[in-house]
Amino acid sequence: MKEEIIFLVSILFFIGFISAVQEPFIYYKLNLDYSYGNLSINSTEIEFSNRHIENNFGFYSAMVLDFDGNILNLTFFDVPNVIFYDATDPETGKITGGGLMEFNETQSEIYVPYYKNAKEMVIYDQNTNELIRKSVREYSDIRNLSDNTGNLNDNGKEGGNLEIQKNNFIEKLSEYWWILAIVFIILLIILFTSINKRK
Repeated sequence: MKEEIIFLVSILFFIGFISAVQEPFIYYKLNLDYSYGNLSINSTEIEFSNRHIENNFGFYSAMVLDFDGNILNLTFFDVPNVIFYDATDPETGKITGGGLMEFNETQSEIYVPYYKNAKEMVIYDQNTNELIRKSVREYSDIRNLSDNTGNLNDNGKEGGNLEIQKNNFIEKLSEYWWILAIVFIILLIILFTSINKRK
């Protein structure tokens, strides 16, 4: 019975690691600065993840547009400039009150799904007023896309680099996969050796 449990755990562990070696999720990571009602993008980068990343829900939104003006994605997020707090009695430790505290300035980050044919990102506030219009074409693979003038864009350098980074990410995960495969084989050998000894 003990050997069967070890075998089952080994299989589950092996399957779990295989599932990690998959196409990574790719996001635009935007570092945001909030100051007295104004929102700005401090920096933008590409983030790879082996899991789906969720933003804190809110009524700010980030819209990703392609080169024809079509909507590729709409992501909602919150700007964490408000916190709830509890006031406690220092002697008894009991909660005596509380309230809401609003910060005039804060920093946060959001994750928006990456698209290789994206041109720009538009950020809106809770009332759908446009706050920021940010070009993301430098991260796009647009070698085979044409702009509104019909001219062929030759930008694609960043897109190529992104593909290389993506492949490197998968290769790194593959290295761990081979390590686990070796461990799995060793466990199988130990299991069958133990079963044969019992017979």
